[in-house]
Formats: sequence, C-alpha cells, structure tokens
Amino acid sequence: MLFGFVSALCSNVINNIPMSILFTSVLNDGGLSLYSPLAIYSAIIGSNIGAFFSPIGALAGVMLMKILKDKGAGLSALSFIRYCAPVATVSLVVSVLVLIPIL
Repeated sequence: MLFGFVSALCSNVINNIPMSILFTSVLNDGGLSLYSPLAIYSAIIGSNIGAFFSPIGALAGVMLMKILKDKGAGLSALSFIRYCAPVATVSLVVSVLVLIPIL
C-alpha cells in the first residue's frame, strides 16, 4: 500500500513513465521481498493517478500547459495543483484502499 503513495509522489518528481521503469526495477529485484500483487497494483495506481497532482506528473500535463500558454489562456502550475490535487488525493486513497480486501 505504501508503494501507491510513494509512486504517486515520485511520478510528480520524475514524471510517471521514468517512475514506472524505476519501480518495475525495484519490484523485480530478487533481493527484495516486495514482489507481491499489492505492491505491483499499488505502484500502477500511484503511477497513473499520481500523474494528476502536478503538470509535470505526465507528458499530457506538460503539453496542456504549453498549449494553454500558446493560446493565451495560461494556467499556473499552482492553479493546476490547486484544482487537481484534491481530486487526485481522494482517488489515490480510495483506489489503494480498495486493493486491500481484494488481494
């Protein structure tokens, strides 16, 4: 479950695609006992939902910010976070919590 929250955080620091590659490497490392369905699904959820927290979380956010700027309808990164972070937080928490009884 922790993987979901950590991967969401990382997807906003290094973008969700490199984060997915990094976490896949961590999960596949034979020396760690992290290879479990809960860890795998949590990382996937964190990667996908975590990308909505900030404009750099996913390439789509970066593209959106550029298009809005070019069209003269700029949106600040802080405004993006203010609108998206509450929804992303609730979605992330609910998604990760739903995994617990299933797995």
